[in-house]
Amino acid sequence: MAKTIIIPERLIQQANDQKTQLAKVREISREDLIRKPEANSWSIIEIVEHMHLTQELYMPKFDKALEKLPVTNNTWDQVVAKRSSGMFIEGLAPQKNGKIKWKMKTSGIFKPKHFCEEMTPETVEQIFNDFENGLDRIKEVISEARVREVKKVRFNSALGPIVRFNLAEACAFMLNHNARHFE
Repeated sequence: MAKTIIIPERLIQQANDQKTQLAKVREISREDLIRKPEANSWSIIEIVEHMHLTQELYMPKFDKALEKLPVTNNTWDQVVAKRSSGMFIEGLAPQKNGKIKWKMKTSGIFKPKHFCEEMTPETVEQIFNDFENGLDRIKEVISEARVREVKKVRFNSALGPIVRFNLAEACAFMLNHNARHFE
């Protein structure tokens, strides 16, 4: 398996691209946003809420890591992910053929909390805003981490202690998670 190389500018560009994609999704009518393509699938707005809930779980981990990471005089231009972390980061990324390499069952904490039929326009707008604010925070975290020894602190992923990430790896994982849902 090839090494997973994380470049901060690419992460920031990926977050910006997702904000652009989100702006297009925001233009979809409320009826289409809450419509489920099949009985057991999620609507578009439920997918956005799921992405937000996933980001939300990582934010305290990001903040705690930033508090602990020593500041350095040099900024880093890339981080080579640990082999196990890289496997999960790459496993979530959408493939060139549009297929998803790893399909996973969604844990309860990441399942949408709102019922589509009960979503008001204000609820829909709040979900969009929360997700977009999360993307902005990821960009801030990446920028703040550039002047820190990012490999010095690792924390459990959403998958538990089986996979532990440093800050750069976690941001790459989050953005790849989002990218698979935008496909």
